[in-house]
Amino acid sequence: MMIKRRAAFGLFLLIAVAAAGYAKFLWFRAHTGEPGAIARLGKELPPLPVFDDAGRPVDVAKAARGRKSIITFYSDSCRLCQELLPLLQPLLPG
Repeated sequence: MMIKRRAAFGLFLLIAVAAAGYAKFLWFRAHTGEPGAIARLGKELPPLPVFDDAGRPVDVAKAARGRKSIITFYSDSCRLCQELLPLLQPLLPG
């Protein structure tokens, strides 16, 4: 009887782990979109709309097409981001 309980518990645990992994896969798929929507080095950027200082939408992928670019994301509330931002100011186009 004890062996049946252990086997049933092991089977339940295996099913639970498989279900959790599949749920994580579905969550990742839902939040990243199509596999082609992920930016990869050496490939063209997927559509990437951001907002400039005036609040106007800018598609970074179109603006950077054909040029090497550095894209930086930061937050006003992030202390490290604010410390690193002045280091990027000297970078000029070209």
